[in-house]
Amino acid sequence: MEYKYHVVWEDDECNDAEKFDSFIEDAAEKGIKLYKCETAGKAIELLKKGNTPPFCAIILDVVSKANGEDVAAKRESFNYAYRKTERFDLPMFVYSGQLGDEDKKKKFKDEINVGNRENQLVEVYNKNNVNEHLKMFDDIIKAAEKLPELCLIKRYNDILGLFDPEKKTEGEKEKEIQKWNLLLGLCKYIDGKVDEEHESRGSMYGVEVRNLLEHVFDKMTENGLLPEGLFEISNLPDVSKFIGNNEPAFSNETVPFCVKCALRFCTSMTGSVGHGKTREETQVYLDSKDGGKKYMTRAIVLAAMDIVRWVTSLLDDTRLREKYIAEMVVVNAYWESLSEAFPEYDGVEGVVEYDEELSVWHVKKCMIRGYNSLTGSHVELKGVTRNTDKKYKEVYPYFAKFRKI
Repeated sequence: MEYKYHVVWEDDECNDAEKFDSFIEDAAEKGIKLYKCETAGKAIELLKKGNTPPFCAIILDVVSKANGEDVAAKRESFNYAYRKTERFDLPMFVYSGQLGDEDKKKKFKDEINVGNRENQLVEVYNKNNVNEHLKMFDDIIKAAEKLPELCLIKRYNDILGLFDPEKKTEGEKEKEIQKWNLLLGLCKYIDGKVDEEHESRGSMYGVEVRNLLEHVFDKMTENGLLPEGLFEISNLPDVSKFIGNNEPAFSNETVPFCVKCALRFCTSMTGSVGHGKTREETQVYLDSKDGGKKYMTRAIVLAAMDIVRWVTSLLDDTRLREKYIAEMVVVNAYWESLSEAFPEYDGVEGVVEYDEELSVWHVKKCMIRGYNSLTGSHVELKGVTRNTDKKYKEVYPYFAKFRKI
């Protein structure tokens, strides 16, 4: 079941299966997931914690327990819940068996729908009438569709679907939520939904693109679209290898040209610029560029979205995915053949040096993806391949991954 709308439901009887099973099933049929809370305190705690995707409405009962205390249900608890949920600025729906006729509903609404909450209370519904809860679900959907954040999520749904916390186990869900929120933040940036403080730190989004691309290509590996460990997407030489640059004998036709351009641009700006930058160095680098806090960063984020759209299309379209996988067999075989051509270099140990003229790190004739503190370290080379970067391959004909020893 795919849930589009996530709703906090507070009712002291919400776990009464006999009473509410059909209610919950009807909600699910309309794409609404109800988060049950027996007390107002639990509902408020859940709202504070938040959800991914975000909550879009609150359902309250008129009478319930206020804070989990074993006390008789009474109207004051509703007032407590109503006041405490004001800050969340979500549409409010009251679902109660205490307000059976229209006069009672009207009187109730007139009493509470005032001040800052004016127009936030959408309607009052009678528990004893099935048609009323079906109408409430329809009204929840209508109200949710007007929320700015849900509108944005709907607009970028094809991209955001790349990360789905609902499909993960409990142990994996938190990491998937972090990835989803990272992607949502970049969507907000594109949409202009960022405050001045975040806009002034535009380079931060460049660093987040670097993080995002690593997650995206992990997702490709996870789904069998990339071989384990063959390409490191934040590494410019690996990206050049993947897209077929600097290698006259080979071109990877499985990757669309616009995606190749986006990959090379994003990685050169946010990944191993100079063949090895930390995330902090990446941010400083972007800030040093003309317009780096605005124009450069925006270009990087937009390019990243092209990459994400391409990957989601591979995952969503069976025919496209099968064609890609078939063609990637040839790609992988080509690069693995190059690796097999230099088996004598695998396992070689050496000291990392820095070439100031070319601004690269190397061990003997093998170029590596290094960083400042790595200079002078002892490493073991592994996965050695021919260096395909025309700028460096004459001096350093091999490229290798490594392990510090």
